[in-house]
Amino acid sequence: MLDGLMDKEALAFLEIEELLKKFTPSSHYGKRLLKQPRVYFRGDEEALIAHYERLSHLESLWKDCEKERIKHCLSELKNISQSVEKIENQELPTVVDFFEIKKFFFFFKRLLNLLEGVWGIAELYGLDFQPEIWTILDPRNTNQFFFSIDSDYAVELREELEKYRDLEKAEMRKVCKRLERLYDLSLKNRTEFLLERSDIRNHALRKSENCTVISENTFSVHYKVKTSNEDADYSEKIEQIKEEMAIEEIRYREELMRSLSQYTGYLRAQMNAVGELDRDIALLEYKTDYDACFPAIEKEKLTIEVEAGVQEDVKAFCQHKGFLYDPVNIRLNEGVTVIVGANMGGKTTTLKTLGQFYVASALGLPVTAGKFVSSLFDSVNCVYRTREEEGLSGFAMEVKRIHPVFQEGCHLNLIDEFGSSTNPKEGDALASSVVEYLASKASVTIFVTHFSGPLSYGNQSYQTGFLRDHDQEVLDEENLYQYIDHRLERIEGNRVPQAAIEISRALGIPQDVIEEARRLALGNTP
Repeated sequence: MLDGLMDKEALAFLEIEELLKKFTPSSHYGKRLLKQPRVYFRGDEEALIAHYERLSHLESLWKDCEKERIKHCLSELKNISQSVEKIENQELPTVVDFFEIKKFFFFFKRLLNLLEGVWGIAELYGLDFQPEIWTILDPRNTNQFFFSIDSDYAVELREELEKYRDLEKAEMRKVCKRLERLYDLSLKNRTEFLLERSDIRNHALRKSENCTVISENTFSVHYKVKTSNEDADYSEKIEQIKEEMAIEEIRYREELMRSLSQYTGYLRAQMNAVGELDRDIALLEYKTDYDACFPAIEKEKLTIEVEAGVQEDVKAFCQHKGFLYDPVNIRLNEGVTVIVGANMGGKTTTLKTLGQFYVASALGLPVTAGKFVSSLFDSVNCVYRTREEEGLSGFAMEVKRIHPVFQEGCHLNLIDEFGSSTNPKEGDALASSVVEYLASKASVTIFVTHFSGPLSYGNQSYQTGFLRDHDQEVLDEENLYQYIDHRLERIEGNRVPQAAIEISRALGIPQDVIEEARRLALGNTP
């Protein structure tokens, strides 16, 4: 479960729920697998590699399939878990339960027929049709998913019931004709009729044994035709047959439950296989729609490597605004990677993007990058501060959230500007100390900061948010964002880039303040 990988706050920070909504399986079973996805942890490398190999194999076969017909067939496979559970628990299923199971198997058979044209998919997922089950549910070989009690005795009872119902109808027709003749009525075999209250026939009809008054008002009287003691009465026989049919229905349902009980394990396996196939089809469609890749899983060393990584929502925003989107390119190694840069430089966005990429790979999903290579970790720890958490409360939340990064284990730590909510001197010291501590741990940590101190203690450093060449164009609030370069650039030493001063000038800070800031920044440079 996802809560074993990270807490709910981290899930929200990395927008994992929003990511999962981009995948659209056709069936209940595929949707359930994505709603409760398997998480691959450190030690599950071989299983995750096998998962991506199966996806690659399916991808090669899927292109030759009747895609829309298969997806429609998958959408018809409704949830029969509760019906199967009743059989497992020897709780007598209803007729509706058997109908749902039969309908599932009807469309399951159709699915396998569609897959027959492309050899390998059914075998890849262990999809297997058991004709014995269909024979149990469709003994008269109707080849329809409609279900009825099909025992021979039930057929005989239904035929007898119909016979007596026909006799009952014939007797009622005789009564209607008698009333028509005696009272000059035009019933046309109707068993209810109205007469105006002033009609002189009302007096006689009220006394007739073949009529009863249902209701009356100021204007009319409402009659119902019935049989009398002199007429043949088949109601008792009809009720007797109905009781026998109810007993036979229970007997037949018990027989079906016993017959199907030996196949519940098979049905569970096929329901799961359908879910896996449906989910994987959704993964392939996502991979195509978003130009994603299947990750490579690193087993020997701790690393995350991204080439041409794209956060689709951010890219869509940039395209809408007419901005250039800068893909993510970075190699993270064991220890701490420090990322520095001015505000608006995309540090936090990069941090969240890398975290989302890793979680996608740990869930067996495609990753929206040209290439993604990653180790597996025991957990993902996110340290951040929201806009609502300012001042003391914000610093307290940061400290609370950072506790897990010090625990034993191999973690992916995503730390966003730790220490920035307290005074700069202490904040720099705390941030530097955390980086120094984590630099020697068998984890991968991304540490985003404004401080220069952590640069001296990290294992490697990157900067982002520097300004592109703007050909002497005057920067202002309107055009500034399009000239901010959000690419990650490897840096050496502990000097924080000075793009913030130029950005401040573009945003309207007076020129003399800007010049003094430049002088102070240069004077403080080691």
